[in-house]
Amino acid sequence: SEGNGLDSQERICRGYAERRSLRVLAAFHDDVTGSTSNRRELDALFAFLKSHRGIVVIIDDLSRLGRDEDVYWPLRDAIFASGNYLEATTIKIGNTADEIFVERLLVNFGAHTR
Repeated sequence: SEGNGLDSQERICRGYAERRSLRVLAAFHDDVTGSTSNRRELDALFAFLKSHRGIVVIIDDLSRLGRDEDVYWPLRDAIFASGNYLEATTIKIGNTADEIFVERLLVNFGAHTR
């Protein structure tokens, strides 16, 4: 394994949760490209979030949620609007100008490299 498959991503996310003392309640295995928001596992995630508040959704990389701004930002916003949180193992997701700048840069880089 090269370390970039779904098993590796889940292992990285579980390790991140453990380091942050977060309990994993569910794992969603999305093997569809992040270039679309029409994904069965993404629908399952949002169904789960509807009945929970204060959940931290952990992604290994921003591109796992969405590979361009048209996909990423609406999904990100919907997670926060549902009363939950989004964290990535690779960068801090936040609301300061600097955090949003870096996040936007990485999302656009993901669109460029797909």
